[in-house]
Amino acid sequence: ISRGFNLSYRETDFAELNSLDYITNVGVASVNFGLPVTDTGRVGLDLGYVSTEYRAGVSPIALEFERLYGTDFGDIRATFSWRDDSRDSAIFPKRGGYQLATAVLSTVDLQFYRLSYRYQYYVPVITNYTLHFGLDLGYGDGYGDLGILPFFENFFAGGSKTVRGFEQNTLGPKETIDPNSDPIGGNLKAVGNVELFFPSFLGGQFEKTTRLSAFLDVGNVWLTYGDDSRESVGFDIGDLRYSAGLSASWLSPLGGCPQIAAKGA
Repeated sequence: ISRGFNLSYRETDFAELNSLDYITNVGVASVNFGLPVTDTGRVGLDLGYVSTEYRAGVSPIALEFERLYGTDFGDIRATFSWRDDSRDSAIFPKRGGYQLATAVLSTVDLQFYRLSYRYQYYVPVITNYTLHFGLDLGYGDGYGDLGILPFFENFFAGGSKTVRGFEQNTLGPKETIDPNSDPIGGNLKAVGNVELFFPSFLGGQFEKTTRLSAFLDVGNVWLTYGDDSRESVGFDIGDLRYSAGLSASWLSPLGGCPQIAAKGA
């Protein structure tokens, strides 16, 4: 059994992330526990206190949330997780799978829950060619007096880690009252991808630190509730967005440096 502690503070200006105009300052103090359950599987629990200071900008949705619920929140938050990792490498895997399921329960001021599941599977097809399948699902909602998932806890899609070929966080519902029509994310997320990895053909040390791929991504985020200030309310398979393209990854001394060329529709 493992035990750890987390003490952190994060300030985020969401207007800089292709989202609504608001800022959150989040402080966290928590303790976490982990327990191996199989050779590749592990369960975990993170329990702590989360302080959220919320400042609305000019967004009507952000201002309405501030009017209804205030600007300062203190919550007890529990995160349950299950992880299974059978990949042969955490950097450039060629075979094996990775799964991560999490459930977040927030109580006291912000009463909500978030469920998420990520799946990755790698299978070699021929020498130095690997086929990858990925799935990323999420759902959240509120309970008690809140009744909805706070919009700053929404899921987002678009960008290099979800549906490539679209700008970061730009998919899904938009704010209809604000003339900027900023993305607001959603409480439901579904993203999938298929990717074929192949060697860079550069030889030498680059063979171990670079990898090329051709990919197809599909997905979006949805709101299952809302009002006239939010568009695209409810799940509709017709809202799925697609992209295809090429990607190059280089493991530099400072970390991974992906380069992507994609076309989305």
